[in-house]
Amino acid sequence: MLRLVSLCLLGALVFSPAPVAADAVFVASSPAIRGLVGPPIDTLEIVFNEVVTEAAITVSGPEGLLTPTESVREGRIVSLSFDPIETEGVYEVRYSVISVDTDPVSGGFQFTVQEGAPAPLPASSIPIPDEGISGLTLVAGAVAGGAVVAIGLQTMRRTRRLRQLTSGDGVPSTG
Repeated sequence: MLRLVSLCLLGALVFSPAPVAADAVFVASSPAIRGLVGPPIDTLEIVFNEVVTEAAITVSGPEGLLTPTESVREGRIVSLSFDPIETEGVYEVRYSVISVDTDPVSGGFQFTVQEGAPAPLPASSIPIPDEGISGLTLVAGAVAGGAVVAIGLQTMRRTRRLRQLTSGDGVPSTG
């Protein structure tokens, strides 16, 4: 019986649908990746799937590296403010962030500033997926845990039957 309880606890620990710490993943940005936006631009926002604890972001354009006037981390959104960007051309954004799992993640993208293009949408208008556990994760965890328990029970029954047979207790009498 102790083995059964131990096996059930092990199955519950291994296959419990707890959130897994994963690296931060880029979700969206404003201006968007490969976006075409009109000047002036004074804010860059990048959205990640996890809360960002540290961020280093650089933006360079036709006139070189831009110096932000302000940098803000708010949950999963990192924002940089600049003096208004008026110069047309391609701008490159490079980022390196650390989320709650402490693994650094780096990436980058470009956007283009062009007269007459629409202004970028703010990141607050970008739908951010929920980081909670999905129903599919719960079902998968329950099925896997149930499978472990079922296999453990079957193994215990076979082991008990094998012991009975080898000890003579399970051999039918001929008399």
